[in-house]
Amino acid sequence: MWTYLPSVERVIKIPPSLMLQSWMGSDFTNDDLVKESSLPTDYVHRIDAETTEDGDACYRLVATPKPNAPVVWGKLVLLIRKSDFLPRREEFYDDGGALVKTLYFDQIRKIGSRSYPMHWRMVSHNKPGHETTLTFSSLEFDKAVSADIFTHQNLKRHF
Repeated sequence: MWTYLPSVERVIKIPPSLMLQSWMGSDFTNDDLVKESSLPTDYVHRIDAETTEDGDACYRLVATPKPNAPVVWGKLVLLIRKSDFLPRREEFYDDGGALVKTLYFDQIRKIGSRSYPMHWRMVSHNKPGHETTLTFSSLEFDKAVSADIFTHQNLKRHF
């Protein structure tokens, strides 16, 4: 992953060691946003229970890392909506089993043929009272994207 730093007018590569660093001072990490670790590849999953989240029937899925998987979390617990398999909540646990942060998904809206959570709220359990919210006002899916959009020059152009 690459980022542009306007203060020094440079494009820099974000090394894997920094993927778990805070994204722009928020409670999200770079990895939270790009999901570099692969949930289906790096974790073993089991449905632990069936529950509800804000009136939605959900599966409670527990994901534990496979041996030697290059992941940071000791366990993930996901609440997945039964009706369309959309996430409602994701809990991140450290290797010792302590809950580190929780990501809540809501304001699910139909966009074209897809449903998508338009409001994400990451709550840090290490910093009481601290949270970060992402609200999407509009999204487009399945749109053709030119290859030149993924160049360093184009990254600089947007600042």
